[in-house]
Amino acid sequence: MSEKTLKIARAKRLSKVNFEVCDAYALKELEGDFNAGCANFWFSHIPKDRIEEFIRAFHHRLGKGAVVFMADNLFVEGVGGRLIRKEGDPNTYKIRELSDGSAHEILKNYYGKEELIRIFGERPTVSPSI
Repeated sequence: MSEKTLKIARAKRLSKVNFEVCDAYALKELEGDFNAGCANFWFSHIPKDRIEEFIRAFHHRLGKGAVVFMADNLFVEGVGGRLIRKEGDPNTYKIRELSDGSAHEILKNYYGKEELIRIFGERPTVSPSI
């Protein structure tokens, strides 16, 4: 979340779109009725042990028949920093270097088709479009 990014988005004055700062795992606190949900380039940053928690919170805020759109990156060797694994940790991480020379470790999980079907495909209210 970046205030600068939210300011740019809000300046577009899109009809029927609200930009809010909220905890993705505690969406019950978000007021309103929603007939659609969008989570772009977020899923790969969810710790694997919190996926179910996020999905439940996300769908709790959506009405029956709501449209959900999610998009994220595919793993491409050499793009977006060096991928690292930690012993005993199911998550993967990227080392990202910024223009100021600083390096930062971020959680970045990548999924294949079979994994996404396993995560989303067994849900009666969710059907993946892959």
